[in-house]
Amino acid sequence: MPELRIAGFPRPIEHTRTLTAYPQDVNENAFDVGHFPTLHGYQEARVDAVEFDGPRSRSCLVTRRRFPLAGALRFVIYAQGYGVGLTRALADIPQIRSQADSYIFSTPTGPRAMEFRVSASLKCPISMRQASGGRATAALAFSWLLTHLLGPTVRHDLVNDYPIWNHKVYLPQPRLAEGDGPISRYRQWAQQFYA
Repeated sequence: MPELRIAGFPRPIEHTRTLTAYPQDVNENAFDVGHFPTLHGYQEARVDAVEFDGPRSRSCLVTRRRFPLAGALRFVIYAQGYGVGLTRALADIPQIRSQADSYIFSTPTGPRAMEFRVSASLKCPISMRQASGGRATAALAFSWLLTHLLGPTVRHDLVNDYPIWNHKVYLPQPRLAEGDGPISRYRQWAQQFYA
């Protein structure tokens, strides 16, 4: 299991929603980068690396999107999945020398029903975090501000996914378009969690 919270990150913003979906649908979403530009407005989305090892998955995604006031920001996301119910993602945001930390929990609550929970926080540039005294307090305050300015986009992206997850029909052999990502590899790995 991942370490919960790393020093320097403020209290995360959190979001919970009950969905008519399966945990696999949520995790598969991260490997289906083909929908990031059309549904979420990303200018770039690709999977740079994927590794499956027993019940764990690891991936590196690179995305770029525009934010009001901040312009286009590039995210290098290092995600670790623990089964199909928990994903932790650490992201580097080079343009603002910051990092994001998020957890995604998908808990089955009944047949085709689940509770979906996500938390996300951002921390400010390294140079600010290395300060002491009043500067350290300012760094934490700036991290809180980053979390509350950029963090809600995570919720916004997920809200756009909800109708898809709630109405998704599983196709064992889906037709994949160029750029969709390693969905077939993910599904082969996920089969180990079903009887």
